[in-house]
Amino acid sequence: MIIYSLIKNYESRFFCRLRYELVKKHFKRAGKRGYIGANVTLKNMSDFEVGDNFSIHCNGYIDAIGGIIIGDNVSIAHNSSLVSFEHTYDDFEVPIKYNRMELKRIVISNDVWIGCGVRVLAGSVIQSRSVIAANSVTKGNLIKSGIYAGLPAKLKKGF
Repeated sequence: MIIYSLIKNYESRFFCRLRYELVKKHFKRAGKRGYIGANVTLKNMSDFEVGDNFSIHCNGYIDAIGGIIIGDNVSIAHNSSLVSFEHTYDDFEVPIKYNRMELKRIVISNDVWIGCGVRVLAGSVIQSRSVIAANSVTKGNLIKSGIYAGLPAKLKKGF
């Protein structure tokens, strides 16, 4: 991971592909052809699965502690986050940030485009051939293929 740190800031296609080749051995499953943009943060990758032709662009953030499964031909635009856990707040004897974490798997099916600045929250399921509009927040099951937008993301146009 030292080499990854040294090349983390370079945006050329060569470095984006090199980063993928360096980190995919830490994934639970890694498909062919991956692209990891500059300044992407990857955490808890042992339960991270990606299909073929995966891309995450600059300044992305992925924490797969609760498990993340991503299908083929998925593109995640810049400044987006995937977080597979939630903080609980039910133990009043402990500050919220030290309460127990609840792990929830994220599933993103084939042929999904996640726009810039999107937040994919724990437990989200996104169906194949869906588009998540810029700055949207996903939570729960997006059960029909289509275009989703908003806070939380709602179906705007089905396919």
